[in-house]
Amino acid sequence: MSGSETDDPTISEESVTEEEFATFVAESSTRTAVLTRLVDGPAPASEIAENRSASVAGTETNTASVSASSAENAAEELYDRGLVELLETDEMTAYCLTARGERVAFTLKEQGEI
Repeated sequence: MSGSETDDPTISEESVTEEEFATFVAESSTRTAVLTRLVDGPAPASEIAENRSASVAGTETNTASVSASSAENAAEELYDRGLVELLETDEMTAYCLTARGERVAFTLKEQGEI
């Protein structure tokens, strides 16, 4: 397969709207919680997992049992779509929202998803 879409699982940022990204995020409670947590500022996956208690669709959901690897997988999915970026220091790697990620979080908030 040369140059086909299946060679690269990432999605072109230019071809997807914030509403489509918001739908993608909302399809997973883990992605929603990661995005919601990162609204408060950068965090490593382990911290996201420890503090993963979010209001999703207007109900309090306690999901503190999620593993750091689940949080990291969700953050990587958001990274692949340009919604988060990595901040790396000698001590740790943290995720933070991109401008597009902030717009998607705003869209989700307007839709009552977060």
